[in-house]
Parts: sequence; structure tokens; C-alpha cells
Amino acid sequence: DAVVFEISCFKPDTTGAERLHDIAQEVGRVLGRFTFDDISVESLSYGSPNVLVTSQLAEIHGVIKCLIHSKGFKPPWYVAPATLKKFVTGDGRAEKSDIKLAIYKRWGLEIRDNNKADAYGLAALCAAIAVEISAGLDYQKECVKTVLKSPMNACRAQSPTTAVPLDDKLILDAISVLDAANVPPKKRFRKNG
Repeated sequence: DAVVFEISCFKPDTTGAERLHDIAQEVGRVLGRFTFDDISVESLSYGSPNVLVTSQLAEIHGVIKCLIHSKGFKPPWYVAPATLKKFVTGDGRAEKSDIKLAIYKRWGLEIRDNNKADAYGLAALCAAIAVEISAGLDYQKECVKTVLKSPMNACRAQSPTTAVPLDDKLILDAISVLDAANVPPKKRFRKNG
């Protein structure tokens, strides 16, 4: 199977309920167009001082969670922002510029957009979970264990799925939806059909 890696951003120009609808339409389109073996979503930053942004992001998470369920996929892996930063850089308090630099150094991919860098890190972490990482750096293995043990991910063991199972544990399909302002779907995929 050929694997194509693409990171894209969806930035609706709308607000309120219309924005949630636009996001639902785009995420639903992506979920219907590709076959995903796994999905990861950056969880909310509960320590954020911006309550409005956190509230908007929580609404978006709910929409995405419903779409994932309605399409028959397993629940997503939720990854805390600090865990994502640590997986990519080794430091849970890393800055966005550190994430982009670490991706370039480790995987040779130059990414200029912060959201796309987060998405790539989420896809890499999701891939590490799928192959039950045995290679890699100690801090990456620790991050995988953190995600697997997170109460946010307890629902994965209880939810039936009609999604396509992994046919090759080295090939992972992931969609990662990040950032309250942009809500970009980012994915590693095989086209359906």
C-alpha cells in the first residue's frame, strides 16, 4: 500500500453555530473520503487563561467526537498539549518554534505553520501507539504510555467499531484536529476506493 502524507488547514470565515456547522461539514468530508486506521486529537488545554477559546474548542471537540462516532471509527486518542510537546521535543513546555525545529531535526520535514507542526507530531505519536513503540527515545516511549493510560482514552477499550483495522502496523492513518482559531484537519491517509 502506498501512503501519502498530507497536512492541510481548514479555516472557516464564519462564527458561532454556523462555524460549527462548517467545521462539521469539512471534517465529515475528510472522514468520508479517506480510510483511517486511527485518529488522534489534541485535548483541551485546561490551564489556559482564555476561557472563551477553551469553550469554543470544547464545542468543536464535541462536534468532531460525534462525527468520528457516526462514521463508525474508534474513538480518537486524546493527547494533552504537554504530552505532544514532550513526544516531539523531549520537553513538555517547549515553544512552538521548538516543535518545528525538532520535527525538522528528527524527521527532516520543514514545517512553517504551528498547527501543521502539531498535526505532524500528533500523527507521529499516533503511529507510535499503533506499533506499540519499542524503538525510539525514552521520552517518546513515556509519552505513549501516558496516552495509553490517560482517563481521556478509557473509552477506547469500551467502544465497538466498524472502522477498518490496521492491516499493516507500520502504516497508520490519522486525522488530527487542532487549534480553536483554525480547526485544521490534518491527516495521513490512503484514499478510499
